[in-house]
Amino acid sequence: MKFKALTLIVMFLFLVGCSSDFKPDTFSEKDIAIQKVNNKNEKVYYGMKREEAEKVLGGGIILPS
Repeated sequence: MKFKALTLIVMFLFLVGCSSDFKPDTFSEKDIAIQKVNNKNEKVYYGMKREEAEKVLGGGIILPS
């Protein structure tokens, strides 16, 4: 019983300590992002210019109509 209580206390303190960057009731443009799997630094955000996004993702293919 004491082990369970101690485990819960440690988990609670860990979660509280790691959540200092959390801002409740906020939603920024960086929350709507696509992140590359093989490179965590390359992201495409909502609101980016097309040229910036194509630098990260690569150019698209124009299909004939």
